[in-house]
Amino acid sequence: MKTAVILLFTIVLNFGLFSCTPEKVTTEMQEQQTCCGDDGTIPPPPPPPPPGDGN
Repeated sequence: MKTAVILLFTIVLNFGLFSCTPEKVTTEMQEQQTCCGDDGTIPPPPPPPPPGDGN
């Protein structure tokens, strides 16, 4: 019984470690970013508000 538990744990651990490659993750991320047909540049954020008087 102990051997079966260790074998099952080893199989699950190997599946978790080797099921996803970094190349696959980066490819999926690049495909998801261009999903909306909005391939243009992203405008910069607005400037921060001016500092107040401290009142």
